[in-house]
Amino acid sequence: MNTGRFKFTENLIIMGNQSADLDSVVSSFSMSAFLTSLNPRIQIFPVIQGHPGDLRLKPEIRALMTHLGIDLKSYHFLSEMEDWPHDAHSIVLMDHNKPDTSCLHHKIAGIVDHHEDQGLYQDLSLREIKKTGSCATLVSTFWKTSGLDLPYSQRILLAAAIGVDTGYLNPEWDKTTVMDYDAYQWLTRAIQEEDQAFIESLITIKNDLSHLTLADHLKRDFKIFPLLEGKGGIASIPLEAQRVFSNGFYSHRAITEFCKLQNLKFLLILHTIDQPFKRELSLYVPPSPEERAIRKQIETALVSLKEPGIRRADMILHKEWQFFSQQDSRVSRKGLTPLLSQELLSQSGPLNC
Repeated sequence: MNTGRFKFTENLIIMGNQSADLDSVVSSFSMSAFLTSLNPRIQIFPVIQGHPGDLRLKPEIRALMTHLGIDLKSYHFLSEMEDWPHDAHSIVLMDHNKPDTSCLHHKIAGIVDHHEDQGLYQDLSLREIKKTGSCATLVSTFWKTSGLDLPYSQRILLAAAIGVDTGYLNPEWDKTTVMDYDAYQWLTRAIQEEDQAFIESLITIKNDLSHLTLADHLKRDFKIFPLLEGKGGIASIPLEAQRVFSNGFYSHRAITEFCKLQNLKFLLILHTIDQPFKRELSLYVPPSPEERAIRKQIETALVSLKEPGIRRADMILHKEWQFFSQQDSRVSRKGLTPLLSQELLSQSGPLNC
């Protein structure tokens, strides 16, 4: 393996994506360890977007770090970066290939991602963008082909991220690629039985969210949807629409405050339901002079998408929301976002102005 593209002279920030999920956090942490092995003379910091308190929304991350005895203080958070001089650090984007936070003013020095290629930073030496089920798969491949010794804790971290992201290579999820399969098999062949059992328990830990409020769910797995002017947002919530909009759980105040805080033109919730697995969508457009036109444009775009097969649902759970079913449950937010973006750009409407 030619390690030249992994050599740097400047200090690095290894930045995970906005959702700060297990895959993003593990990929950032392991990539930092990998690059540190090849660049011992510089400082390299893994950074989680958000605040330390947000980790209570991600029980699987806390459980994994506790299992391995990793102190979460070894991570840095985006809220700390305001004190870091811009010219003293460059950034490697992990699990995204377009900066998704407006407070970044540092040089982009590398990209490792498994999402749709946005076509940016084409001249980077380290620019690895491949469609896989997990970003951790790409990091695992770096370790495997480099000839470096992979620490046992890193092996568990990477296997856990790939396992959770692909449902432990579950074909019904339709996310596993050959690269995911090869990486997971390579990692797990040297993992002890008790550690493998823990890895396979992480999805159960991840899905135990009974203590979270609606406001918590919105923050837990949220991504900005960029528009030509302004932005929308997509939150993934592992609860069916009937549960989210039930009395005692739904809070319209939480919705309006979240949209105001994020300055959103629309909020789309992607609901995932197990047993049997399916997906639903809910759409909210905050009050504005363009509210009706924005709602119509998004609704038209959604039902025009052939691949996911999105249709208006008959249920009326809240008068200010629109509800949709999704025929092809294999299409996740990662797949839906570029499809919806392309469809919106092809239409005339307030979101294109």
